[in-house]
Amino acid sequence: MAIFIPEIHAMESYTVQIQDQTYQVVQKGDDYLINDTFCRVDWIKTGENTYHLLLNNKSFTVEVAGEMSEEKKLILKVNGNEYTVIVKDRLDLLLEKLGMSRPSNYASGSLQAPMPGKVLKILVTEGQQVKQGDTLLILEAMKMENSIKAPGNGRIKKVAVKEGEAIEKGAVMIAFD
Repeated sequence: MAIFIPEIHAMESYTVQIQDQTYQVVQKGDDYLINDTFCRVDWIKTGENTYHLLLNNKSFTVEVAGEMSEEKKLILKVNGNEYTVIVKDRLDLLLEKLGMSRPSNYASGSLQAPMPGKVLKILVTEGQQVKQGDTLLILEAMKMENSIKAPGNGRIKKVAVKEGEAIEKGAVMIAFD
């Protein structure tokens, strides 16, 4: 179950929902805490969509059978059994707690602020090509730094905010071509 988060940074916390069960996952280097239980995870990519996973010395073959990136949902086959997996990071959980969902905060061709906050850092420039999931800017909200990521592939048409600027929920931050 921990292979869905190989690119997260040390001490990042995630909620992983597999079918009807929810797990709290915290990565510490190559180690994971899953529902406060230490787990040693080792994995290797064996094909375009396949992985070999060792979880606490138990072997699993994992195939990514489908991906719905915007919903952060994966369809995985683990040792031949199919599972639906949803991964939520700190920002997803905060938005959910505030009664918002990430997809509804994206206007057509633009990225809107999911909450009021202060723009700490802008990581892109106008004309730059970005891929889905690339970090575009850092927004401070409720004393937490939140990485705002690209909702899809595209080119930055306009950066509508400035570093240090306070913005309201729904304000257009970035426009895409």
